[in-house]
Amino acid sequence: MVCPWESTRLFGDGTWLVDAKPTANVLTRTLEDLGLMETLSDGITCRCTRIGKEIDIELQSVFMGLCEVDDAIRILEDRNLLATNEGDALFELWEKHERQFEPWLRSRVQQAYRDYHNVRLVH
Repeated sequence: MVCPWESTRLFGDGTWLVDAKPTANVLTRTLEDLGLMETLSDGITCRCTRIGKEIDIELQSVFMGLCEVDDAIRILEDRNLLATNEGDALFELWEKHERQFEPWLRSRVQQAYRDYHNVRLVH
């Protein structure tokens, strides 16, 4: 299922990674309203619901830019959407060039999106 709001964030002209708390809160609240995630009783921790797991909302969150960089790389590795040792290379780039890293990761996540959804062009 290709989701328009995740592809717009990932392939659009605006920012991709969520770097503002209000944006993260809105996206998280939307996922909760859709029944894909739930906030635990501590009021901070979120987890996937059963249906969220079924549609792999963790991976969809990577496509939306709603993950921390290290989580995004780990999730892509877990889903075999990175080549062997590519995750390690991304972590090294991130450590060396943190401020310039987003375009590199975004490009790689765009390719993972195409691979996962088996599409060559988006929009």
